[in-house]
Amino acid sequence: RLFLWRNEPTVTIGRHQNPWKECNLQKLEENKVTLFRRYSGGGAVLQDLGCTTFTFLNVDADFSIDRNFDIVTGALKNSFGFNAEKSGRNDIQIDGKKISGSAFKYGEGVSLHHGTVLVDANMAALGQYLTPHKKKLQSKGVASVAARVTTLKTLSPEVDHDAVCLALAQRFCEIYGADPATPVTVLD
Repeated sequence: RLFLWRNEPTVTIGRHQNPWKECNLQKLEENKVTLFRRYSGGGAVLQDLGCTTFTFLNVDADFSIDRNFDIVTGALKNSFGFNAEKSGRNDIQIDGKKISGSAFKYGEGVSLHHGTVLVDANMAALGQYLTPHKKKLQSKGVASVAARVTTLKTLSPEVDHDAVCLALAQRFCEIYGADPATPVTVLD
């Protein structure tokens, strides 16, 4: 299964992260930004209406992180011509800039892979709310969170949430051999 959505501004932290080290809690409270801890690992992320979130949910026998990444990178390549590539264990980059991060959770019989696609995310808010350790930034060779990421809209102004969702759904159907005319339920 593939789930796609977006939400009001929320900082989501990984299961083992310390919010006092990863976030500017005072700014979150001042601006009424929700703080949420997910069950999976991964880093802190700002989700807003400019951020498309995806979840792949599969029975263990059919779970493949590589296939999931192929769906996301393939959708971005096929529909928009982006040179999207998996980077490291859980990121997707275009031309050296991160546009997506993922996290994983392995359960009993069912596993999930979820992540974000920065379509038109508020980059100023990203730098304002997330405060990763300086050593993490240094290891990436950048001065700030915003310096190592970009949005799809910056790369191609016509890209929006709906177009990204359609591209992901089409690629998902292509990979799994499903009829692309299969009804899709949109929850907004």
